[in-house]
Amino acid sequence: MKTKHALLAAMIAGPVSLPVSAQLFEVSTSSEFQSALSAAASNDQNDTIVLAAGRYTPATPGQPFAYRSNQGNDLQIEAGTPGQVLLDGLSQAEILYLTYDSTGDSPDFSIKGIRFENGKVNAVGRGGAVTVLNADLLLDGTVFAGNASDRPDSGSAVLLNAGDGQGELRIINSQFVDNVVNTGSISSVGAAIFLQGGSFAIIDSEFSGNRSDACGVIYTDSSQDSSITGSDFHTNRAARGGAICSSSGLLSISGSEFRNNEASGEAGAILGLDGRILLEHSTVANNRADSAGALMGAAVEIRRSVVLGNTASRLSIVSAARSLHAENSLFELNQVADATESGTVRCEQACRVVNSVFERNTGAPSIKMLSGNGDNQVIANSLFLAGNASSFAFGDTAVRATILNNFISPALQPLPEAQIDQQGNILDQSYPALDPDYHPLEGSALIDAGTSRAQLVVLAETDVLGNPRIAGAEVDIGWVEYGSSPTAPVVSGLALETLDASNLDSLSFSFNVELAEGRSLVSTELWTDEEPDYALVSPQGGSIGGVVFMNGGAHQIRVRVTDSQGERSEAGYSFTLNSLGTETVVLRIEDQIRAACAEDLADCGIDVDAFVAQAIEEARSACKNDPSSCQIETGSFDPGAISAMTRGDWNLYGTGRDITDLATVFANARVVWFHNGGTWEAFSTQPDVISVLNAKGIPTISKIPAGRGFWVKK
Repeated sequence: MKTKHALLAAMIAGPVSLPVSAQLFEVSTSSEFQSALSAAASNDQNDTIVLAAGRYTPATPGQPFAYRSNQGNDLQIEAGTPGQVLLDGLSQAEILYLTYDSTGDSPDFSIKGIRFENGKVNAVGRGGAVTVLNADLLLDGTVFAGNASDRPDSGSAVLLNAGDGQGELRIINSQFVDNVVNTGSISSVGAAIFLQGGSFAIIDSEFSGNRSDACGVIYTDSSQDSSITGSDFHTNRAARGGAICSSSGLLSISGSEFRNNEASGEAGAILGLDGRILLEHSTVANNRADSAGALMGAAVEIRRSVVLGNTASRLSIVSAARSLHAENSLFELNQVADATESGTVRCEQACRVVNSVFERNTGAPSIKMLSGNGDNQVIANSLFLAGNASSFAFGDTAVRATILNNFISPALQPLPEAQIDQQGNILDQSYPALDPDYHPLEGSALIDAGTSRAQLVVLAETDVLGNPRIAGAEVDIGWVEYGSSPTAPVVSGLALETLDASNLDSLSFSFNVELAEGRSLVSTELWTDEEPDYALVSPQGGSIGGVVFMNGGAHQIRVRVTDSQGERSEAGYSFTLNSLGTETVVLRIEDQIRAACAEDLADCGIDVDAFVAQAIEEARSACKNDPSSCQIETGSFDPGAISAMTRGDWNLYGTGRDITDLATVFANARVVWFHNGGTWEAFSTQPDVISVLNAKGIPTISKIPAGRGFWVKK
């Protein structure tokens, strides 16, 4: 382990970012890492620990790496090479425990560029990967995968106990994948991220495949305000609040997506137990729950957002116990199976819906109002089209509502006249002049047909496109003003550049992006029909390269872009690939291996000619004898295949699902090689192999994506 005082470093190398009272530790082994944590805890300085590339397991079996300090200094733990450091709990222990044992001002802890896998909670009030007590925590560029807990009041990935309630958890550009909580009781609390007190801010991060039999993938019991910006939550599952379970305070969500999340109880995506939820410029789509298929809260505000394709067995898609406000938003293709006491939007006390669109929502009325009067139940300037089950319903005959200047299809009439005060509504047209995105066309009856003067109606300053809410003599009905200039990015010209393409070719696709004035492109994502989720890509000059399909035949891709204001657009493309015979598959793999290894035999850690001669011949023989052995599997890779290998042999395998838990899957392998975007990466659990790979600077495999092949030596 190397240590370096910042003052000495500054004298030798010039100015550095560390304070003068800081110490730098550079470590490359598990024991050195623990020694650095212990030293940092007692040296009364702000410290930085830099980990060299490699895999680290707890120095004491069954116990986490630990930092226990009562001195209140800041601590930064970072990867020397981001993405190339793995902290592995071996499914036996918590991984990292950081605590400040005092009542002074909370120190700042930060973790950057590190991957955490296979952490396991062994005590109540802990995190499987990271536990932090009485401090602020920043996670930047981190990955948490395959961590687990079976204890209540715990986090399978992260637990932060803010102590005095003022601490903050900040998560930036990080991923939480396949973390699991199984407490055995839906009445308990536990999540991938468990926050006791304090607040959280999540920025540009992804949560996918996480599971909890309790409340939420993220759970907070705090009354502090928290936020989520530019982040994606998909295919998560919990007993309540499929993605998020927030106790109280304000939860602000902007520029984010919640897709395909599920709760066995209430709130398929977002549950606000006793606080306020603000959803702005976001999408909540294809989520599912027993009740409140999309979201539920005490107070809910939905602005410039899309609520699409969600399902619930009963009661609602969106539910608010105290108040709901929706403006410039779309509610489409949602379904509530049991219409009894149900509504697509269900307001228990107060409801204001302004300039929004309801279409093809089935099984329940568009809006269900359970109590209130015409002063707090107000529906204005909105579209209720023929595809809905019905328009409005009420909890009892005493409830009243004010219905102003809406378009209501004749198919949804007659209206409950005895319970509404209405004026200015368009009731006699079957369908207004709209484009497929519900923008009014020239001559539409919706233009200037809304109201901005009614005392009960408060308009947003802009429409859903970000343009002035009133573009003519009066506000329009619907979520877009006629004459508004679209601001969302436009993706066009998506096409396959590679001619005569076959499966296993590295394909390139070209496309164009048009951005509104003053905006820049923030991210580009690619979806293929062989990869179930969108993945970030880095296009070069309007072209995405290195796309590989493992099977011939018909295929589809989609490209999605996000601009600097958080607006997104996407485009799709369909094409056909020629199939390759198994002999051609083997020959292509041979060419790839020779090209990657031939220049420097040591790069592959083997004699290249001997390796190619043996491995290719075995692969060719296997393909001829059993063609299915050369096809990428449709399911997860079975590690039992490695156990069945003869020691010293090489085999070519494939996987139909991402492999992220490499330490478990390849526990019986000596080394694994994977060709990733023109670079050979390797993985091993064997200390001697790890030492050689690190010495040669060979990148460590962090994930083998679905539909890709890899070589294994036992």
